[in-house]
Amino acid sequence: MQQVANEHFATTTTTVAVPPSQSRNDDSHSSDEDAQEMVPSLNPLGLQSPATRTSSRARRSNFLALETSGVASVVWHRTSVLVSLLLLQSLSQFILEMYETLIAKHVIIPLFLTMLVGAGGNAGNQATVRAITGLVTKEFRPRDYLLVLRKELVVGIINSTILACIGFGRVYYFYGSQDMFFSTVAITLSLFCIVLSSVILGSSLPFLIGYLGYDREHAAPIIQVLMDITGVFITCSLCSAIIPESEHKGPATSAPQATSAPTPRA
Repeated sequence: MQQVANEHFATTTTTVAVPPSQSRNDDSHSSDEDAQEMVPSLNPLGLQSPATRTSSRARRSNFLALETSGVASVVWHRTSVLVSLLLLQSLSQFILEMYETLIAKHVIIPLFLTMLVGAGGNAGNQATVRAITGLVTKEFRPRDYLLVLRKELVVGIINSTILACIGFGRVYYFYGSQDMFFSTVAITLSLFCIVLSSVILGSSLPFLIGYLGYDREHAAPIIQVLMDITGVFITCSLCSAIIPESEHKGPATSAPQATSAPTPRA
């Protein structure tokens, strides 16, 4: 009986001791990703280890070093992108040439075109910077794109509505009393569509650039150029569809009064 009890005790001990070691070995590889994701939560103060601080100092010193090779690399890296965007921005010129007759008939369009394009660029930059910050700080991952897009879509609709109301008031205050109601509506709808599209493009561009393997820092200038082109196209298209031909051409201008020549005395 004592021998049977000892064998039973040994079997029980072996059974209890083996599974934890096997479990740790089996789960060691599967938990690496979870451990990496838990690092920000375990380090809420953003404290860095000595090795991390050393590598950060090395990268900072390499960037700040005023060497010919370093400056040339940065200049080439940025100039190639800026030249490409400069050539791409020529599309807005072609769009304006397509609607040259419309712009000549309705002067209100170029008067507010900078406001529309500027609002789109600002909204797009906000969404772009937010997406880049979230990806860098691991607040969300590339696979969370649809969740980020859903939130930015809601924010974009709210922002577009607010800016459209303010834009309508601005246009109506200056030119609403000059029989330019349809022009005011067209400018307002253009502002709404431009801001909404800029938020969608701005939040999507960092994900796309990262997926293609390029540096996400180029997303800000790219969204600015894209919104210049998109803003001009949206404005001209909506104004061409909404503004009737019979509406006033532009702000009222006082015609010079004809002066009669003095009659000579007899």
